[in-house]
Amino acid sequence: MHVHGNVIYLVLLVVSRENEAFADEVMVGDTCAGESVEENTEGVSLLMRQVTGSRTNLAMEDEESSENNKAENTEDQMTLYTKDQKVPPPATRISKARSINRDMNHDINVHWGCLEETYRLDSTTVPENPKMIDGNTVENAAKTCNGHSIVDFGANQIHSGIIRYYFNSQHPLDSGAYSLGHSEDGQNWKRFGDCSCGPGCGGAGKPGCDVRCGSGGALGPLGVLTPSPGHWDVPAPNTPFQYLDFSTACWNTHIREVQWLPSIPGARSANRENDARFDVHWGCLGDTYQLDSTTIAENPKMIDGNVVEDATKTCNGHSVIDLGMNQKYSGVFRYYFNSQPHYQAGSYSLGLSEDGQNWKRFGECACGPGCGGAGKPGCDVRCGSGGALGPLGVLTQPPGHWDVPAPNATFQYLDFSTACSNTHIREVQWLPSSG
Repeated sequence: MHVHGNVIYLVLLVVSRENEAFADEVMVGDTCAGESVEENTEGVSLLMRQVTGSRTNLAMEDEESSENNKAENTEDQMTLYTKDQKVPPPATRISKARSINRDMNHDINVHWGCLEETYRLDSTTVPENPKMIDGNTVENAAKTCNGHSIVDFGANQIHSGIIRYYFNSQHPLDSGAYSLGHSEDGQNWKRFGDCSCGPGCGGAGKPGCDVRCGSGGALGPLGVLTPSPGHWDVPAPNTPFQYLDFSTACWNTHIREVQWLPSIPGARSANRENDARFDVHWGCLGDTYQLDSTTIAENPKMIDGNVVEDATKTCNGHSVIDLGMNQKYSGVFRYYFNSQPHYQAGSYSLGLSEDGQNWKRFGECACGPGCGGAGKPGCDVRCGSGGALGPLGVLTQPPGHWDVPAPNATFQYLDFSTACSNTHIREVQWLPSSG
């Protein structure tokens, strides 16, 4: 990211990695009928995130209230600028990951991946595994066989949103026995929800199946683990915690990546077609502009977790998300759009604000092929760089997504506008950096 004058230029880097083959040797373990257990030289890992919108919640067993530890003021947890804010600065990323499994240490043996209701585990004795949070969702990072896959959020507090797991491909019969736990101190743990004992186990009380697999051996409310290339979302527990643990039966399950998607508190939208007050020519926001975000209609569909249905049209308007706190943010903001012709997906711009009233555009306005270039008939002269696309290119078509690196600035609100074609936002998410 480069700064020149009052204009912030964003550069998007794309990193790709090739898949790596994992050949495991078969070993004998605590198997249900026909269960195959494969040896692993990797570790185990954990994945988290909270479902926004209409998603199934895990049954919570925690009734105790704990006093939140105050988060330290570091580069990862920026000083708040809202003086009357009553809550501590939120953790802004998963800071560390650790994993171990029965294949790595035979003293570790979480039978059928079913964690105790309460248990003791010193997380500092579990080997670190940065591959679990390195952004790579296509390569195996940790085998979960009867082990512990832990992620550390860096602060003991309530974490909103969902924890998202990416796994390898596996048969549905081998992806239903698992459980999750949480801890405030990395020493004393509680399981949240029942242990899930899926079809591969055969049901509670069947030969070899751990009797702790609750609900009569049935699957838990989150179902079987989603195979690659999909993801599996876990609603964050509604209780203070810093650490999350994950375990499975000793099949060939591998975690590839764990991500946290915090909830975005609010969203608003208006466009030229539904509010005549707004007409952002060619979707090109001014270098600085005034906009009272409270006068824009609320639009919770933009942040309800639904990435397949249109939430708002962006035609020469303002699509604003409110992150709830004025501070610095890490990671990327992920936009999901509808399908549209390539030549209509290149004219847009983004703005930021600390107070929801006074705004600055960050980066140039992108003026893509649908505009035809700066100075062409109907194309706003503010479309910079000779009418060329910006560094983020055209808006990504479904089922893909379009990632905007978080600006290196203090802000609470983000604004987005496009030319008046048929562009619709379906969903906006925030993915903090990890590690």
